[in-house]
Amino acid sequence: MSAPPKTMKAVVENEAENGVEVKEIPLPPLEDNEILVKVDHVTLNPTDWKHVAALSTKGSIIGCDYAGTVVEVPGSVSHQRSHIRAGARVAGWVHGGLFKDRGAFAQYLKVPADLTFPIPDDMPSEQACTFGIPFYTAFHALKYSQKGPWPPAKAGGWFLVYGGSSGVGLFAIQLAKLMGHLVVTACSARNFDLVKSYGADAVVDYKDADAIIKIKQVTGGGVHKALDCISLPDSNAFTLACFAEGKGQMNVILPPDSKAVAARPDVDVQSTLLYTLWGRAFEFGPRGGAKIPLPAIKEELEFHRELVAKIPEFIALGFKAPPIETRGGIDDIAQGLADMRDGKLSGKRYVYTIE
Repeated sequence: MSAPPKTMKAVVENEAENGVEVKEIPLPPLEDNEILVKVDHVTLNPTDWKHVAALSTKGSIIGCDYAGTVVEVPGSVSHQRSHIRAGARVAGWVHGGLFKDRGAFAQYLKVPADLTFPIPDDMPSEQACTFGIPFYTAFHALKYSQKGPWPPAKAGGWFLVYGGSSGVGLFAIQLAKLMGHLVVTACSARNFDLVKSYGADAVVDYKDADAIIKIKQVTGGGVHKALDCISLPDSNAFTLACFAEGKGQMNVILPPDSKAVAARPDVDVQSTLLYTLWGRAFEFGPRGGAKIPLPAIKEELEFHRELVAKIPEFIALGFKAPPIETRGGIDDIAQGLADMRDGKLSGKRYVYTIE
């Protein structure tokens, strides 16, 4: 395998009206325990365009989810898992959109050796790259925060996924089923067949005026656990209204609406911020505004490592990738970000080939 080049193409924040540009930048230097991956495919997440719109600063490399091939394993790498070798196919996610030396929408990326997983031989990298932000978010909410069992152990009971056709939703449905739950989900009627094919036991149209009543009927009075994958004030209120009386827990992927939370003091509402899984202190907040300092959380990093090590088992248990639409290469990513921002994506993931 030839040595990597000195420079690479990357999608970076430019703080202009369109938000990003493809630039030739230096290859990022590796730190302790990091490997270099040649990126083959990437997929887009809502967090990517939101970083471009409000969070990233000029020069930050955009993008989180990737699949690629290991090209460099320095002697400083202390965690030698069997798949960490030159030529191995790997996938995962990085904290893109905040740093100038790490981000997935680039020809190469650096990643800690113990926080990337081997791609199964029979899985195309176009699918493997989707096992990133949405997959880890589902586990962070249902396993780490809600203390559910590692599959294939069973918990039981009804579980509500609001936004079941989203990337997080499709993985959450599968995880809840493997945990032994019956799953009810709310989504658009056009996606009913899709969410059922991923394991949903019952589906309601979130636009149906009687949707909450129907969910309470099918679940025998309401749920005690839920994940709101949309996490806007209306979806917070809807999801909380579907809870039975008594203690429960709802996880959200954005800060919860205070009015909705106040209406159900018996339900513990927890916000899932996936970036804390890296065990690295960082500042988070709007571009040009006040930043919130977030400390390194050792327990989250330990969970991250444990989850990564188990991913091959979970894929063998039947986890499948969401539907994908391949849309070109690195120069086409800006349009995909704009399309996501404009609400043109539903029930699938945009995937790009990086050459």
